[in-house]
Amino acid sequence: MTEFINNFHFIRPFFFLLLIPLVWLFWQNRRHSGQSSDWQKAVDPLLLSFLLKTSNETQKAPILPILLSFSGLLTIIALAGPVWKKIEQPIYKQSQPLVIAFDLSHSMDSADLKPSRLTQAKRKLLDLLKLRKEGQTALLVYAAQPFVVVPLTEDNKTIQNLVNTLETNMMPAQGSDSIAALKKAFDLLKQANRPHGHILFITDGINNPDAFSQLAKQNSSKYPLHILAVGTKQGAPIISKNGGYLKDRRGQIVLPKLDSATLQDISQAGGGRYAQLVLGDQDLAYLLAGITQSKALNLLSEQQQAALFADQWREDGIWLIFFIIPFVLLAFRRGVLLILPFFILPFSPPTDAFNWQDLWLNSDQQAYQQLQQKKSKAAAKQFKDPEWKASASYQAGDYQQTLDTLADLNNPTALYNKGNALARLGKYKEAINAYKEVLAQDANFSDASANKKILEDLLKKQEQQKKKQQNKDSKDQDKKDQKDQKDQKDQKNQKNKEQKDSDKKESQEKSEKQKQAEAEQKKKQEAEKKAQEQQKAEEQKKEEEKKEQQKELAKKAEKPLTEEEKRLNKVTEQWLKRIPDDPAQLLRQKFKYQYQRQYQGQSEQNPW
Repeated sequence: MTEFINNFHFIRPFFFLLLIPLVWLFWQNRRHSGQSSDWQKAVDPLLLSFLLKTSNETQKAPILPILLSFSGLLTIIALAGPVWKKIEQPIYKQSQPLVIAFDLSHSMDSADLKPSRLTQAKRKLLDLLKLRKEGQTALLVYAAQPFVVVPLTEDNKTIQNLVNTLETNMMPAQGSDSIAALKKAFDLLKQANRPHGHILFITDGINNPDAFSQLAKQNSSKYPLHILAVGTKQGAPIISKNGGYLKDRRGQIVLPKLDSATLQDISQAGGGRYAQLVLGDQDLAYLLAGITQSKALNLLSEQQQAALFADQWREDGIWLIFFIIPFVLLAFRRGVLLILPFFILPFSPPTDAFNWQDLWLNSDQQAYQQLQQKKSKAAAKQFKDPEWKASASYQAGDYQQTLDTLADLNNPTALYNKGNALARLGKYKEAINAYKEVLAQDANFSDASANKKILEDLLKKQEQQKKKQQNKDSKDQDKKDQKDQKDQKDQKNQKNKEQKDSDKKESQEKSEKQKQAEAEQKKKQEAEKKAQEQQKAEEQKKEEEKKEQQKELAKKAEKPLTEEEKRLNKVTEQWLKRIPDDPAQLLRQKFKYQYQRQYQGQSEQNPW
């Protein structure tokens, strides 16, 4: 009781100013309720009972303003925030980073867990990402070599979108180098300047467990190692690509079994926790409890730990609502509660701008939901974030809008997306320049380098095809010109020959038949006329041939799509299709490129 008296106070006392209008309303009500006494003075008592309400009703009337006034008083007290007890609240954020190493070796295709170990492990990983509310998370996959899928990020949605694309056949080489995966996990945490963090292996076995355990033990104080085991002790064969079972070098069927004891010893040596995959959430709850615990916090003294917490007053005024409700129900009579909308409407948002989803989702979150539902055009209109807006426009096929949205952004990711959009619009040289800018900022941007090489090869091939077509057209034109010259020469020779024959005939006729000169002259004129008509017909024919040639050339100029060019367009389309859009293909190409640069030539381990 003494503690209550000493600590009791109001955290928002300015709300007591509302008592002023409350008292004024109560006084006005009391003042107007006495007007019936003036009627009693002016009206005969016998008639008064017919003009005014009965005495019982007039006696009940004052109860209503008293109830409303009392309810208003309790409401004002609740708004003022009465407090008398403190509660301890942490002022630091549990942000322990977590690196998840996911096993994608062939043994994960075993079907001792239905439908397969891999499917069950992916479902469990999705559940883990949903349960993990705060802290950065990274995902790497490994088989013969490890590859980073997503670096440390607080956006678990990004990782969730990629989990379902994970398959064992996307790895460029098979095996199970868990030691390399552990080193890669350490590197991710060190590169992010995180002195403390956690590592979780989702796997069905560890190769070379002694060396792996020793490495985990050396780093257990900074980076505890946890293991989620997948599989059963009985094991199951691995189905190969050709439909049979995978066999070892001696021809025996491979039967990978789960060695729980070894994995448990490794997790203990690494300072973490071990759990075997089950259908419920018990395994994840146990692992997350160990991951949430902060080793850095445990190393602090009691005084330092106390400084990480602050006292906050617990507000209990909300319980007064339960006392207000009965009085409000008593006031529920005709006309009394109709005044409430007039107090609510001035504070209501405009109806044309109101959306129920605005109460719990911002514009970008609503747009992301539409993007997940394949409504790319609607999402592009609603996104405020330019990079997300550009991504939605790209998926909707509006590549020009993608370029307009990214116009003011010059980070590597934005420039890479610009390059993809330019490639889709057929602006290959501009796309190559965009990829060059990406590589100038980030030389290790493998996707930009790969796409740049694809477009450069495509342009080279187009140039070669263009030169071949030009050479072919030039040769065809030369042949045609030669043919025209030959035709003209033949026609001229034919004409000369006809003229000579005509002259010879005329001379013979004059010498032999002088008397028939007029007839022969007429024949000569007719022959000349006939020759002229023939020549004219030939010239007209030649003109028509020239016109046809010009039409063909015009058609070529208007419609450049010859058979060769159509084939070239098909080749171009096939090359463009090699630019990946789906995450699975992108990851597969990324792993293949990194493997060729870093790991090719290394001896392959057991392919499971």
